[in-house]
Amino acid sequence: MMRDVAHDHRRAYAGRLERRHLLVFGEFERRADIDDVAEIAQSVDGNEQVFHGNATKCADANGKLSHGAACRRARGFFDGARRAVKVAGSSSASQEGNHDGLSRDKRQETIGARRRYRFDDLKTLLARASPCRSGDELAGIAAATEEERVAAKLALAQVPLRAFLDEPLIPYEDDEVTRLIVDTHSAEAFAPIAHLSVGAFREWLLADTTDTAALERASAGITPEMAAAMSKLMRNQDLILAAKKRPVVTRFRTTIGLPGHLSVRLQPNHPTDDVKGIAASMLDGLLYGCGDAVIGINPASDSPAAIGKLFAMMDDFRRRYNVPM
Repeated sequence: MMRDVAHDHRRAYAGRLERRHLLVFGEFERRADIDDVAEIAQSVDGNEQVFHGNATKCADANGKLSHGAACRRARGFFDGARRAVKVAGSSSASQEGNHDGLSRDKRQETIGARRRYRFDDLKTLLARASPCRSGDELAGIAAATEEERVAAKLALAQVPLRAFLDEPLIPYEDDEVTRLIVDTHSAEAFAPIAHLSVGAFREWLLADTTDTAALERASAGITPEMAAAMSKLMRNQDLILAAKKRPVVTRFRTTIGLPGHLSVRLQPNHPTDDVKGIAASMLDGLLYGCGDAVIGINPASDSPAAIGKLFAMMDDFRRRYNVPM
């Protein structure tokens, strides 16, 4: 009886161990951008050693628990990680001294862990490099696999910032917003960062030497497409650090954007746009201190009459309870 208990304990331990190291590879996939190559390579090797060492310790002496099967299953993950690290490392090395002279074919083509990917234009490249979103998948523009998404990020990191001026995502003649962006773009503000690629722009933005004053000087030269491309190479921590360098304070009925303050959006949706249901959700959220950033409803219906009722309810709610919203 004691032997069976010990055996079950070792099996459970081995299962937890295997899941832990598969999660390690999942973390590799999330962090596989060109700036983490050395750290990832060290993590892959170190975690494989720990995995095999611990699997050996918890193996069943009678062979009922085969740590070899678990190790073989994990080896495929680690081997794939090494191949991708090798590719990422070579891409990183080529980027260091070549931020401003990459050809169109070169910057839109990279090699994944097992195959070659090609991205025909900037629009496709940006879509493939984006985080997984259901809307992109429904539109048929999302990356088919996580490997393709990483390959797109590696290629996007090599794109010169000038490419977004030379190749507008929407033709100048067809879109008023594009014309506004191009016509108000400041070549003088753009000059100090004009030689950078998207990946190098990310590094410049996160550098300790880039402060609020530097961002203010460069802001008129940065187009929305440049900022969007750079954000696809950043983790949440990177985005928070970058945003902290460029504070924006807005005031209407509430003040948001002050240093050291957190504002929260309240989104009281309802599957049938029931007015009472949305009002109850608004009240519940406000009692938790949410909604000072914005109270935004995504209507389930596109009926003007239904949307008008929601607007009237929100305004009545604000006036009746003197809510700063």
